[in-house]
Amino acid sequence: MITLRRLLCPVDFSEDSRRALEYSAALAGRRGLELSVLYVETNGEARSQTDVLRRLEDELRAFVASTKNAHGTIHVGSVFGPAVRGILDQATALGS
Repeated sequence: MITLRRLLCPVDFSEDSRRALEYSAALAGRRGLELSVLYVETNGEARSQTDVLRRLEDELRAFVASTKNAHGTIHVGSVFGPAVRGILDQATALGS
């Protein structure tokens, strides 16, 4: 049997991702799960992007705060790289 502790919700600041976040937040709240919200920046190189990541995480916090059902334990993060790779890396990190 699988026991869930965390839920990962990648977003791109679109209305579709807002709906996905609302659904994920509601599910996490009902199940008592930690929710991690991730934005993957696909433009740029990671080595010189500390300020950009900080700005993105501020935007991500505002995006989460303005979302219905945004309560409970919610973590936000942003990374640089290909979207699929960033999401899979984060999922792997959360699973360990």
